[in-house]
Amino acid sequence: GGSTQGGGAQAVQLPYEVARAWPAHWDLLPGLRGETDRPLPGDAPRYLHEALEVRAFPGRGRGVVALRDVEAGALLCLDSPLLTAGSYDELVSRLTERTLEDKTFRRQVLSMCGDPSDEAARANVDSPPSPPLLRNIVRHNYHGVEAPPVDGELPSGRPAVVGLWPLASLINHSLRPNLTRTFVGHCICARSIRSIKAGEEVLDNYLDLRLPAAMRQDLLRKNHGISDEGPDDCDGPADAVAEARDAHTSILERFDLAKRKAS
Repeated sequence: GGSTQGGGAQAVQLPYEVARAWPAHWDLLPGLRGETDRPLPGDAPRYLHEALEVRAFPGRGRGVVALRDVEAGALLCLDSPLLTAGSYDELVSRLTERTLEDKTFRRQVLSMCGDPSDEAARANVDSPPSPPLLRNIVRHNYHGVEAPPVDGELPSGRPAVVGLWPLASLINHSLRPNLTRTFVGHCICARSIRSIKAGEEVLDNYLDLRLPAAMRQDLLRKNHGISDEGPDDCDGPADAVAEARDAHTSILERFDLAKRKAS
């Protein structure tokens, strides 16, 4: 991501409270120890580093920008979920129910990114949103709670908890991010992995860093309507990657067949 100075970007007012200085009574240690999923007090604690600002960019939506230099290792953002569930479909169902009556909650949900064609519908906070609109918002913004690696290995399988984190979802994607994202309980924490200059956009990588270019492109287009910036120096030749993926698929199919025969 490059500099975003100028270009008509405007500061954005958010429909929820965000602390701009870390409150002295906030303590993440219980969450880091795994003692609780809600390590901080309050219904939905949120924090954004005082040097950062949410801005709207003409023609490309919103993002988070540094107003002054930020050092490497700084906690940039902490966000609590608007809603969590055990699966994607359950999340959509619970979201549909709650947006029927809770107008404050509805306003917060509709503030999140959707398809460009949904912009007018997302501006209408007086009526309950339609199921297709909510599905688009979930598709663009939902996330799974990620367990930390154990001995360098990432947990396998689907996350047990998925949800919507409205403040963190304002951070845009890049193949070359300047932050890392971790979970403390159900809170998302974003921390800078290098110094960020004034005027530079704060950027995350939405995907597993190990994915090949073709898979990244497919996932980003399907879920976010954007293109991958690769290939980069870490990507192998496309034909070699395709050969390896085909071989992996073949092994899995043979393993599955052997399991079915054994049963």
